[in-house]
Amino acid sequence: MFNFFKKAENKLSLNLACFTTKNVVSKKFPITRVYHFSDGNWQFSDDESSNSNENIMIVSLGQVLKIDKTIENLLSMSASHCAKHDKKTNTWTMSKFEEEGE
Repeated sequence: MFNFFKKAENKLSLNLACFTTKNVVSKKFPITRVYHFSDGNWQFSDDESSNSNENIMIVSLGQVLKIDKTIENLLSMSASHCAKHDKKTNTWTMSKFEEEGE
């Protein structure tokens, strides 16, 4: 189950800076969307928050993994892909997405 993480762990540092929302960190909102951008950046979002500058935080990948260990299974996700969490089935679904400006 964690083979994906072990492969990605060699490439990604737990100190890697990632984007998330203040609600995920401060109010413990569940992470429901994960984006891996073509520039290598990662974003971890919840369903309630906007992506406004006032709501975005930069945290380490290690901090994100402390919040939600299921993220380990997504770290091998290719760039320009996202994953969405289905609360009903408690599974992550990955798909390609078109980044703005492309």
